[in-house]
Amino acid sequence: MDKEIFDSSVRKLESAYEMLTRDGVSDNIVKSSRTLWLSAARELEKYKVFKGRLQTEHYKMVLQSIEEYWSQKFYDVVGGNSIIHSSYYNGLEPGSVLIVYAFASWKEEQECPIDKVDYVQLLASAEIFKGRYGLKDFIKNSKQHSHLAQS
Repeated sequence: MDKEIFDSSVRKLESAYEMLTRDGVSDNIVKSSRTLWLSAARELEKYKVFKGRLQTEHYKMVLQSIEEYWSQKFYDVVGGNSIIHSSYYNGLEPGSVLIVYAFASWKEEQECPIDKVDYVQLLASAEIFKGRYGLKDFIKNSKQHSHLAQS
């Protein structure tokens, strides 16, 4: 049963994105269309229902990763953090806009996998700086990682 719910969840994410971007994207933002934003928001809400019904941890974990991918794709087409004039939103249904932007935003409880990387081990496992002198200079000038390029 979880396989079918998982597959349906993924299709909801895909269809929400397809609906939102159906009329194209210009200047990193989708067309201002009430129908497109409403349709996408409805699909995202259906996705949440399917996601909530998953029982298997494996499917939940994989779906979380897929959701992060689609969240970034949505972010890329709804203007990211660009300043968008209020006239863009004229005619849109406010709830649908909030739903889409909430999906496209980084979640407070979401952990960033980069924060858990052991960079000393990473450097020991590969010759990252070999032939990449500009990279080494870049890392040396980094406040957080400068110690990694000292050798």
